[in-house]
Formats: sequence, C-alpha cells, structure tokens
Amino acid sequence: MDNEALVAVLNRQTSKSRRLMQLVRPFVLLSMRYGIVFRAVHIGSKSNAIADSISRQQWARFRRLAPEAVRGPERLPSGFLQLISNMKLQNC
Repeated sequence: MDNEALVAVLNRQTSKSRRLMQLVRPFVLLSMRYGIVFRAVHIGSKSNAIADSISRQQWARFRRLAPEAVRGPERLPSGFLQLISNMKLQNC
C-alpha cells in the first residue's frame, strides 16, 4: 500500500488511536481465527501509480493506467457489510 502510517499500524497491529483500533482489532482477530498471517509493505507512488491515482482522485490518470478496470462500483461481501455495520465507531 502507499500509506506508510497504515503499513506501520498493520504490522504492529496496534495504534494510539481508539477509533483506528476499532477497525484493526476485528481485522487481527479474524486473521487469527482463520490462521492468516499478514504483513503490509509500503510501495511508493512511483512504483504504484494506479493506487496513487486513486488516492489522489485523479480519475483520468487512473483510466489511462487501468483501462480494463470496471467502471461501476463492486458489491461488498455481505460478511464485510455485517462486520462494519456492527461496529460502533466513537468520535475520538
């Protein structure tokens, strides 16, 4: 991913932010439940032009780099929707 701070949070599996931990904790617990080991790696903008164009909302650049990308939104898996709807994010 192209966000160094998020790479650090995922690899340490902790954050000082309570709100962010409300997202990290279920992710880590699910990965443990299913025996998934993960490691986030930072990929700089120059090596990750497609993700960089999305994060900067440069849609024309994105379409030029990934013309085969689906134009419409993708459906989220129902399990993920249920997980995030059950979360109670607090203003921290």
